[in-house]
Amino acid sequence: MIERIAEAVKKALLPELEKLSARMDRMEGRLEELSHRLGDLNDQLIAMRTEPSARIDQTNARLDQTNARLDKVHSDLIGRIDELRRELTQRQDVLSARMDEIARDLTKLHEALVRREDYERLREQVQELERKIAELTR
Repeated sequence: MIERIAEAVKKALLPELEKLSARMDRMEGRLEELSHRLGDLNDQLIAMRTEPSARIDQTNARLDQTNARLDKVHSDLIGRIDELRRELTQRQDVLSARMDEIARDLTKLHEALVRREDYERLREQVQELERKIAELTR
């Protein structure tokens, strides 16, 4: 019974975790793409060292803009990741509370079943004793 409950909880929680993981993968991919672009710009800067200073200044300005965009994307990603972590923690707390409640209910059911089994066993023993007494009184 507990295994079925655990399986049901897994079925409920795993798709959510997979969605969140996919979102984080996409965010990391975007950040990696921007990092590659920055690397390309840096390579261009190195290649242009022999060109006039104005061209280098333009490239530096583009690099600064790219860095600013990367910083913003990084900050946004950190904020989103923190938000997702908070959401997951809240969901986990709710699920944990529900699982605790289910475990308590299962324990009560188990105790009731054990008492019923004891009752049935005692009832059978009483019937057996009554049968033996009836045989002795004949």
